[in-house]
Amino acid sequence: MSASRRPYLLLLLSVDRLDECPEALPPCRVSLLPALLDDIELTPATWVALCGPPAVYPLLVEQLQQRGIDDAQIHLSLERRMKCGVGLCGHCAVGCLLCCQDGPVFSCAVLKGIEGAL
Repeated sequence: MSASRRPYLLLLLSVDRLDECPEALPPCRVSLLPALLDDIELTPATWVALCGPPAVYPLLVEQLQQRGIDDAQIHLSLERRMKCGVGLCGHCAVGCLLCCQDGPVFSCAVLKGIEGAL
């Protein structure tokens, strides 16, 4: 694969307040998460991993879908409070999935149709 066609990783960080962005971390900006999407070029080959407050996932997923990103290429961290951690108690259930056993990272394609997943 040529150097110009090599995949690369782009990490974007956003905080609500500047005091939440320690200088030791990669640069971050003070803004809402959806504003980050305005600054990057997305192609149908883009893969996205979201980790953050689950309340913003539906908006971000919708924006990514509108920009041509397939559900199978959008991954979300759905960490839930786990009790047993081995799939016995069902406390971390997302539909028929268990975060402790099946996740905690799932694609939108897997989560589609599971009520309450997002």
